[in-house]
Amino acid sequence: MGIITAINPHLGDETAAEIARETTLAGKSVRELCLQPDVLTEEEMDVLLNSFKIPKPGIYGEYLI
Repeated sequence: MGIITAINPHLGDETAAEIARETTLAGKSVRELCLQPDVLTEEEMDVLLNSFKIPKPGIYGEYLI
């Protein structure tokens, strides 16, 4: 569920909170819920969840906004 922190700036607080809630209630992964229509694409998820970029300061993937 900590992955929500990485994608929150791209989804907004309300959408990120809803995905976090649904992850807990439905037992689905964050990735699975984010790949629903009108949320994020597979390519955007790959960029945002790049484990080499996430630890660096700043908001990674700003160009996606």
